[in-house]
Amino acid sequence: EEKALMATYRFASELLYNVDVQIQSFTQEDYTLSYRNHFAESFYSDLLPQTYKIEEWLETCHFEQQDASARILSSIKALKLGSAPLVFDCFFVPSFAQDRAQLRTDSKERVWHRVKVNTIHDPNSSQMRLLVQQSDVTAHVRQAELQRTNQLKDRFLAVVSHELRTPLHGILGLSSSLTANPACPDWARKSLSVIEESAERLGALESDILE
Repeated sequence: EEKALMATYRFASELLYNVDVQIQSFTQEDYTLSYRNHFAESFYSDLLPQTYKIEEWLETCHFEQQDASARILSSIKALKLGSAPLVFDCFFVPSFAQDRAQLRTDSKERVWHRVKVNTIHDPNSSQMRLLVQQSDVTAHVRQAELQRTNQLKDRFLAVVSHELRTPLHGILGLSSSLTANPACPDWARKSLSVIEESAERLGALESDILE
């Protein structure tokens, strides 16, 4: 059974070496990297040394909240064998980026990853390891941001439409009522006509803006 487990482990390592997902394995004792696949190696080529601890890897992750890194590290080290996976999103400044400082501040150029940290049993040492899987979700994140932007725009336009159209309708209704009154003098009718024309122009302008 132990030989079968080791064979399965070696087969899985070879299978995962070139997959388009970053996979890294850290030891339980000191959380030092013990395995990473080729895709992760190319991504981190000059960001990290060949051997590093999970704290050093986490320093390459960037979060919207400043204290997120410390909280996630505590959660990672609290994982036990059989625990539910820890999942979080972060953005990276890959080694092939020309301007890393800009990537840290420009949300449009960030490379977003969804990270899943699992606990696994290492058949070679009979101890627990942490398996860190990272998938590029940049397109998904940007699509979600676009949807949020569109929702905010629609909400803003709905508010603007209500705040503009309500008083304009009141102005037009009142001026029409006064103009229809036989007792309204001619000089007042002329002024009311100017008011109506101005209100109608504003209404047309508002419709053009909202469309």
